[in-house]
Amino acid sequence: MAAEGKGRSTEVYGFVSFLLTMVAFAMYLFWAYVPETWYVSYGITYYPDRYWAVAVPAWVFMAVGFYLVVYYATYLTNTPGLDDWRTITDNYAKGEQPTLGDLSKDTTILPVADIPISVVNRIMHQNSARGRQFRKPSLDG
Repeated sequence: MAAEGKGRSTEVYGFVSFLLTMVAFAMYLFWAYVPETWYVSYGITYYPDRYWAVAVPAWVFMAVGFYLVVYYATYLTNTPGLDDWRTITDNYAKGEQPTLGDLSKDTTILPVADIPISVVNRIMHQNSARGRQFRKPSLDG
C-alpha cells in the first residue's frame, strides 16, 4: 500500500513539473514574440529587455557545449594509453586463474573471474575448430 502512494506522488510531481515547464515556456514565447505596443496598451510598463530572449538560450547552449567538450577532454586525459598495463588489469581483478583446458570445454561453467589476456589470446587464435570460429573469414576463400 505504501509503495502505491509513493508511486502516485512521483507521478503527480512529474505531471505538475511538466505543466509548470510548459506554462513557463509559453510565457517566455509570449514575452519574446508579442510586440511592445501590446504591453503598453495593457499598462504593462516593466518587463525585461528583449536582448535576454536571445542571450539566455545562447548562453545555455554554449554552456552545454562547453560542458560536453570539457567532460570529453577530461575523460580522454584520464584514460590510460593503449600500451599501458592498466588497460589489461587493475587492482580489483579476480586472482582465480582458469586453465586453457577448463575454458575449452563447452559444458564448463566457471566461477566469475578475470581471464588473463594470454589465455584469451590462446583460445581465440589457436589452430583448432573452436579457435577458427572466432576468426574473421578471409577474403581469399
